[in-house]
Amino acid sequence: MHIKQFFIAMFIAGTFVQPSFAADTVKVDIIKNPYSGARNSPELSTNPDYIHAAGLERMVAEWGGELIRPIQDVRLNAEQERQYGEWNRMALANANFADAVREGLQDGLITIGLEANCNDLLGMLAGLKYDSDGNARKVGLVFYDSHGDFNVPETTLSGMLGGMPVAVAAGHALHNLRHTTGLIEPLPMSHIMWGGTSIHWRLTVFANSRYARCQYKTYAICRITFASSLLPWPTRLMSFTSMSTWTCWSLMKYRDIL
Repeated sequence: MHIKQFFIAMFIAGTFVQPSFAADTVKVDIIKNPYSGARNSPELSTNPDYIHAAGLERMVAEWGGELIRPIQDVRLNAEQERQYGEWNRMALANANFADAVREGLQDGLITIGLEANCNDLLGMLAGLKYDSDGNARKVGLVFYDSHGDFNVPETTLSGMLGGMPVAVAAGHALHNLRHTTGLIEPLPMSHIMWGGTSIHWRLTVFANSRYARCQYKTYAICRITFASSLLPWPTRLMSFTSMSTWTCWSLMKYRDIL
C-alpha cells in the first residue's frame, strides 16, 4: 500500500512541477521520520527508507532541485528514550522532526518529509507553523488520501492512531499529543482541504453529527491544479512536503488558495 501511495504522490507532484521551470534551482532539504506510533508493529518504520531507496536524490535533481545537506534521520534524544508509550514517543519524535523542518525553513530550504505514516504530519505542521521564537505563521493542510484520517477515539472502530492525525491537527482530540509535537494551536477547519478521499469516507463524515458544525466545500481537481499553477515553482514544490500522500504549505503570502 505504501509503495502504491508513493507512485500516486509522484503523479500528484508531477502536476505541480512543469518543465518550463526546470532551469530554476531550488534548495531542498529531506528529512526521514520513522516513528509511527503504532502499537502492533516495530516502533521504527522502514517506509521512509523504501522511498529514499527509490532514487529520491535523482528525482529532486530532475525537478531542478539541489539537495543542500545529507538526508537527516529523526531520532529521540537520550532523555526522550527513557519515555514510554508508543503514542507519546511518536509525539516526541515529531517535536524533533518539527525542529529540523523549522531549521530548514529558516535557511530558505524546501523540506520534503519522508514519514512512517500519516501521524507524522503533526511534526511537519508544527515546524512550518512556528519560527524559532515561537511566532506563528498561517499554514494550511491539503491532505491526499483515500481515508480522511479524521476519526477520534470516540468514533474509531479500529483504534488506529493513523486514522486520527487530521482530527488531532484540527484540535478535535488528543490535545496533549498535539501539544507534545509542538503544534500548540490547532488548524482551523477552513485551512484544511482533502483530496482523493473515498465516497464511503465522505458519506461517513456527513452522517456523523460530530461534523455538523464544520463547513465543507467541494472542488473539482481542475480547480486545485489551476490554483497550484498560479504559484511559483518553489512554492509548488513546498506544497509537496511529504511523500506519504499529504501536503501542506505556508499561506503567509497565498492566503486565498484555500
